[in-house]
Amino acid sequence: MRFHYLAFAASLAALAGCSSDSTMTPTATARPVVAAPVATPTPTPYDGSYAGTLTRRAGTQAACGPTASRATMTVTNGRATLAYGRGGSMAANGAVQGDGSLSLASDAGAQGSGRIQRARATGTLRSGDCSYSMALTKAAPRPAARAAAAR
Repeated sequence: MRFHYLAFAASLAALAGCSSDSTMTPTATARPVVAAPVATPTPTPYDGSYAGTLTRRAGTQAACGPTASRATMTVTNGRATLAYGRGGSMAANGAVQGDGSLSLASDAGAQGSGRIQRARATGTLRSGDCSYSMALTKAAPRPAARAAAAR
């Protein structure tokens, strides 16, 4: 048993001696792993809070609700969230493209499209037999937000 231990130790010593041999080709050196940069969301000129009304264009009050109801929309980094219905209980999410075109969809099946231009968001929202026109106005930025944007 002792012989095996000595043979093993001698083998390790021989291997250690090989690593200092200057005639050997260098081994590959480990390079640090660099994580890929994470894309940071980019604010758009359309970002902000909008408020206004959805006006029913098709469908009955029994099926579609009142003729006009309050709606709000928030756009952050080009992603839009429209809140509508009683107390903002319904929501549709979507995107604003670089040209201001807007597309929305809800989990309940509502589909919307429109455009943001000159601080106004206009468009249509459809759900089943109900159709609404949307007219929202962008709120002026708060003083603290304006100061941060100026930096």
